[in-house]
Amino acid sequence: MNNHLEILLKTLDEARAVPITRLCFADTPMGQYYPHPRLMITLSGKKHIRFRYHGVEKEEYLVPGEAIVSLRGIYTPEIWDSPHRMLGMVFMRDYIRILCIDHNGDRKYPPNGANYFYHTRQNFDLAGKYILYALLNKNSDCKAMRLAVAALLEMVLTILKEESTGIMNDEDREWERARTVLLHHFTKNLGREEFAELAEVSPARFSLLLKQYTGFSFREYINELRMEHAMALLTETSLTVEEIGTRCGFNYPSYFIRIFKEKSGITPANYRLKNNPFLPSQEN
Repeated sequence: MNNHLEILLKTLDEARAVPITRLCFADTPMGQYYPHPRLMITLSGKKHIRFRYHGVEKEEYLVPGEAIVSLRGIYTPEIWDSPHRMLGMVFMRDYIRILCIDHNGDRKYPPNGANYFYHTRQNFDLAGKYILYALLNKNSDCKAMRLAVAALLEMVLTILKEESTGIMNDEDREWERARTVLLHHFTKNLGREEFAELAEVSPARFSLLLKQYTGFSFREYINELRMEHAMALLTETSLTVEEIGTRCGFNYPSYFIRIFKEKSGITPANYRLKNNPFLPSQEN
């Protein structure tokens, strides 16, 4: 079994045994941009973190049983001045990044100590996606959302147990590298050759893996990722259409609106109005 996977299985077992006593939410940008929602749970010590909630900046030490949920697009600065262990989950498009950090308290970054991570080969089933959606949209601490976090922990643990019995071949590992690079950098203005270099494969091999595992060409898959991200931002944030287009990698609002309409059949403003009528819908 993968050593990181084995350690993370034990860490998840440990995390689910500690009841969640408080949830914090980060829902307001703090300069940098992080495209994916994430969850961080303190296992021991104190996790020092800064975030903004409803526009108000906060700085807190999270103790065991306390967790923070960062919404899509929200960066939460971590301050590495206190010894702690934490479990993190980043909810990507079609996989989950799970990590455990055991930090010794030195004020340095990257954090000093044992760090373990694993990328799942699958995402949540429909039930898991609904629970995650509820957590991100409720955006406030309550008993139901604490139970939602507990349910997500159980689901991630189930996924890891299933994958711990499987064996990845070399081609699967190549695709995992390619997929990770795509999901981390799809909003950037990079070409196929640059993505292939980051994935440590040739451009031709990169295209072949994409076609084999997704059925899409490079440009088609990039646009699929960008459209899915745009739809989430339209539904979950109050960013303007122009801001969303820029954050999804489109340089011109008119081009973003045209591509969005080609893919979805409606404009971004109408998509927002249909899926969340309480958010502003004007186009730029």
